[in-house]
Amino acid sequence: MTADSAGLPLAPMADWLREHVPAFDLAAPPTAQLLAGGRSNLTYVVTDAAGRCWAIRRPPLGHIMPSAHDLRREFTVLNAVEQVGY
Repeated sequence: MTADSAGLPLAPMADWLREHVPAFDLAAPPTAQLLAGGRSNLTYVVTDAAGRCWAIRRPPLGHIMPSAHDLRREFTVLNAVEQVGY
């Protein structure tokens, strides 16, 4: 699948991963699969050259309200939950 056509630009994402996620193996280009069934933010499974998988989320394609699908708010909540070990 070329995730670029599905709303996930793999080349810039790979550049970011190379810089920020040392464990991400870029010996070969990453692949991405859009997970079906979500209702708002899009969720992809991104696989590196070693076969390890990461979940990547992005707002839906097209017009959205400014406060809708706030991934920063989602990150804040998930990060807080992680800190308490829930």
